[in-house]
Amino acid sequence: MAIDNPRPSDAVVFLPGVGAGADSWRYQIENLPKGFEALQPALPGLSDGDEAIFSIDGAVQAILVEFDQRGVDRAHLCGLSLGAVIGLFAVEGVVEGRRLVRG
Repeated sequence: MAIDNPRPSDAVVFLPGVGAGADSWRYQIENLPKGFEALQPALPGLSDGDEAIFSIDGAVQAILVEFDQRGVDRAHLCGLSLGAVIGLFAVEGVVEGRRLVRG
């Protein structure tokens, strides 16, 4: 599905599955239409060499931190396997009073 007029710097968050690194979204990121910005937040407990314990809340929090750092107030979410589950929790769950809104 093509989006004719994305908003300037429309963010797309790519969330990998377990054992799938950031490279799993390489083709999609390389082919994003003009006006879209790819985000791949590091999810605690899922990154190579990361000794943190994984939790859904921790992953959602990492997404929100990435949003704050980049000034993103809304985004499109793409998730593979566990990444899709994290995306659903991010959309449906509230973390620190903030909600990622399904549009």
